[in-house]
Amino acid sequence: KESEKAISRSNRSLKELAEKKNETTARLADLKNEAVIVGLQVNDAEEIVSSIGQAQFLNSMRHPWQTALVGGNPNELSRRSAVLTYLAQEQNRRLEHRQRNIQAVARKTEAARTELVRIESDEKRNRTELEKDKALRSAALNRLNREIKTQKERYDRLVKNENELSGLIAKIDR
Repeated sequence: KESEKAISRSNRSLKELAEKKNETTARLADLKNEAVIVGLQVNDAEEIVSSIGQAQFLNSMRHPWQTALVGGNPNELSRRSAVLTYLAQEQNRRLEHRQRNIQAVARKTEAARTELVRIESDEKRNRTELEKDKALRSAALNRLNREIKTQKERYDRLVKNENELSGLIAKIDR
């Protein structure tokens, strides 16, 4: 009975561990997809920052008097410079935010991997215990079968001896 209970507990535990493993594997796949998306967003942000940097460089090369010669407002140059600076700062802020997201996804992924390794280790340990319990049960069953066989042989001998004695007593009585 104890062996059957232990096997039943091990089977339940293995089933629960398999469910946890499946959940963790699904979560890990989701995190990998999220990491790909965040990586693409970071690449886009880096390209935008690069474009803004190029525009700032080109804008800084132009002197206010050049703008005045073509009939433009010299203050427009300062305004463009300020807008480009603001855009660059905003893109840098977004880039930093996305990089923090990548780090968070990496931490979550590592935690999920660690959890998966722990679950696999628990599953192996439970399988080993289950196999041990099955072996103990099998040994107990074999021992019981041998004992039953021995008892049956003893019973058969006793029945045979009783028949012989009954026959001998019947002969003596005659």
